Amino acid sequence: MEKIFKNIKENISYFTNENDSCETIINKIVKKLKENNVTLEVGDYEILEFGENFSKVNFKIKIQNLENIKEENIDLILPNNSFYDCLVKSFKRVTELYIIKTFKIEKSPNTEKEGITDKQRSFIEDKMKYNSQVIEKELDKMQVSSIKELTKAQASQIITFIQGNKHRSKEF
Repeated sequence: MEKIFKNIKENISYFTNENDSCETIINKIVKKLKENNVTLEVGDYEILEFGENFSKVNFKIKIQNLENIKEENIDLILPNNSFYDCLVKSFKRVTELYIIKTFKIEKSPNTEKEGITDKQRSFIEDKMKYNSQVIEKELDKMQVSSIKELTKAQASQIITFIQGNKHRSKEF
């Protein structure tokens, strides 16, 4: 597994572009890991400290391939006012942080991601009636489980893709 990680680190400049966002780079690394049968998942979490306003939570990431299983820990500080919502949202974030740390990605992730607009959401949900497989495939590519979790940019990509498919199907 270490050889795979070393190979990806050494070749990261060949499969990423300088214009790629941090999220795009992470997705490309995850894809390379999958191609090499390496999976990353958050296995468990433990609350280390429970303060008045914030809690320190330790997430255990399980990295495995056909031969090895390895565990890494990532600690996050989460607000107590919406603790469980933050906890659930942190599962994906922890994996991203692990990739950033492991592969030494220098671009900072966009923490102020603009969420999907109501118009985008309703358009995509409307198109789901006829293109559900296409949209679900795009959601999988973006590693998003539902339309509501899309950023504005991701939703825009899906809408462009759907509209491109509509024009291609009319040509035939």
